[in-house]
Amino acid sequence: LFCNNNNKYSETASTTKQAKYAIKCLNAIILDENEKIKIYGDIIDKIKEAGLSLESTPYFRYHLVALGMIAINGGHLFFPKMLRSIVQKFIVQGLLLKDVRTELEIETLQKCEDEKEHNNELASIYEFISDEVKAKHEGIKLLVRWLFGLKLNSILVIQENQADANSMYTYQKAASNAFQLLKTIIKTGGDLNENDRGGTVLEKAFLKLTAALAMIKIASNDALSSVGSNNEPVFQKSTSTLDIMTVHQWHCLATVLLDPQEFVREKFLGKLNKSLMSLNLGLEFVAYFALGGMFENNAFRNKMKTFLHLNMVKRRDIVKSRLTPNLKSVVPECVMPFVIHLLANMPFFTQHDDIDQLEKLKG
Repeated sequence: LFCNNNNKYSETASTTKQAKYAIKCLNAIILDENEKIKIYGDIIDKIKEAGLSLESTPYFRYHLVALGMIAINGGHLFFPKMLRSIVQKFIVQGLLLKDVRTELEIETLQKCEDEKEHNNELASIYEFISDEVKAKHEGIKLLVRWLFGLKLNSILVIQENQADANSMYTYQKAASNAFQLLKTIIKTGGDLNENDRGGTVLEKAFLKLTAALAMIKIASNDALSSVGSNNEPVFQKSTSTLDIMTVHQWHCLATVLLDPQEFVREKFLGKLNKSLMSLNLGLEFVAYFALGGMFENNAFRNKMKTFLHLNMVKRRDIVKSRLTPNLKSVVPECVMPFVIHLLANMPFFTQHDDIDQLEKLKG
């Protein structure tokens, strides 16, 4: 009965959290693998029958959450081709690359948005977001979870000594493609198709933030090195992630800290610091804190300065303990080449002989 209830909640959930924890509960209580495959398969079939689009079902967003949770709770082993097909066909092509609303609708919503007051809390911003953009938000999160499932699958293949070199290649290629898609969302300011139908100012900023947080999450998940005996993921600390992220993508991600919307900067900074303090992100991301010097806002600047200090202290403690064989990946001073490279490639620095730009960098 408990399984049936969770099965029902995953299909007709009224909140994203309900859908998320329904799948987590199913994964925890169903120990028989064949039974799990059957139940997951039934859920996926019913979701596909309902239609993977906003127009076909009011539960679309919650279905995306359920699919994402299935992907990281065994689905990566049981339904790899089906999940890949759903992500490519319905999420990327049918959702992220598709703008449903007209320019007139966007203009009308923008006027309403301008007339209403809102603070810079993400919960407050979320109230202004349309169902279409909320669905894209969940679609991007599904993409991240699917990639994590691919990473898990590649690790399990290695641990079981299976002669399948394609699993790691599949993951790396998918991650690279995802990074490029997310980078484009950031670069276009949330208007992926650049047709002025991406949404209102807040909606586009929200999508840009979603893409940035997704890139951070994918980069953090790339530190996964093994799966423990209790099926818990084990992360390799203090590794470089530039092997799956290009330098241009790394540059683009940094510009999110310069976004005009305060809620975007604040949320991204918090996520960045959390991932760095857990050592799931490489030293190159510490360089992002150098952008704090660009702000006249003392509160935000001081917060970045505090986070930088905390990260340096943490890494110096690791150096003292000699717990890592690769000290260059931990020593805080080794971040300077990344800092120089980052600042030299920021949009505010275009001419090396421009005094004003150089003074800005100096600050």
